[in-house]
Amino acid sequence: MTLRVVRILGRSNVGGPTRTVLHLTRRLAEHQVETLLIVGMPGEREGELLCAADLAELNLRRLPGLRRRPAWSDLRTLRELRTLLLEFRPDIVHTHAAKAGALGRRAALLLRPRPKLVHTYHGHVLNGYFPRPVSALLRAVERRLARETDRLVAVSDRVADELVLRHRIAGRDRFEVIPNGVDLAACQPADAVSRRRGRLRLQVDDSARLVLVPARLVPVKQHGLLFEALSRLPAQVLPLEVHLLGDGPLRARLERRAGRMREGIHIRFHGFRDDLPELLPAADLVVLASRNEGLPLALIEAMASGIPCVATAVGGVPDLIRPGETGWLAEPGDSRSLAFAMARVLGDLELSRSLGRAGRLHVEAHHDLERVLHQHLDLYRRLCRA
Repeated sequence: MTLRVVRILGRSNVGGPTRTVLHLTRRLAEHQVETLLIVGMPGEREGELLCAADLAELNLRRLPGLRRRPAWSDLRTLRELRTLLLEFRPDIVHTHAAKAGALGRRAALLLRPRPKLVHTYHGHVLNGYFPRPVSALLRAVERRLARETDRLVAVSDRVADELVLRHRIAGRDRFEVIPNGVDLAACQPADAVSRRRGRLRLQVDDSARLVLVPARLVPVKQHGLLFEALSRLPAQVLPLEVHLLGDGPLRARLERRAGRMREGIHIRFHGFRDDLPELLPAADLVVLASRNEGLPLALIEAMASGIPCVATAVGGVPDLIRPGETGWLAEPGDSRSLAFAMARVLGDLELSRSLGRAGRLHVEAHHDLERVLHQHLDLYRRLCRA
């Protein structure tokens, strides 16, 4: 039996949630799942992930009103969503991220018969993004929507636990954990050839120590904390090339600050890149200094490529990185801790190689895209039988 699924995603910006949704949408078509993908537009300087081939290949509709922040136009967007759902008549409506989750689920609840509702938390914006009164309102909205959703999905156990224990969105029995996945065939462990090719793309000398930072240039990614940590690194791990793969509203400010970095640290800004899997093998280390995360796809891809990773212990990151085994964690907001972790990995080649090997094994066991695909299929089929 063919399943009809509508996926609703707020923004088609460059980022893990968009890439995850696109991977699953393409692969589900191979398993008798007919999908309508409804997406908004990327925000300013967020980058556009959808290309012309995606627009031609996918059953996709654009709704510009699926912006991140609330607006009076949300009522019109709600009507437009309801119209699209009525035309498609889905068995399941699966929403991703906060704004799409709110409008998409409200629109689906207006249908008769009502489709099954699934919402995925790729992370959340319930703390660290907005003032406290706004965060409190968002929590209230999420709790109300959760009561009317058939299944809630979190991308890691820690994300689920935070939503349950800290924010009281719903009981733990309402959540299913389905992590982000990667195509292991496209993320082969780095070797001398792929390392050289990646460095040619980035114009980096073979002998340089290279750190890659795949993150949008926005406050939550805390590039300022990274710069503080770089200033604390011991001389033994210098000189160091630090390449930022991403763009955003903080770029001009960060570029000015990068120009004042200590001797021995060279920072380059690449903007958004659509060739991350080809660039990762060039790195000696991948770093994220975020204040908040879900389960970063960039870290999963780096680990799949056998590249050691250092990241702050936020969101689902500790479900990926076990300190000293599959990577190294730093205390959130602590530049000394981040500098220690970076120096520990950069200064010990044997440790670096061990972390890379163990990271690859972890991804093979838990984040194979084929495994994640079948977890979604199983969830959909269970819901339709209920």
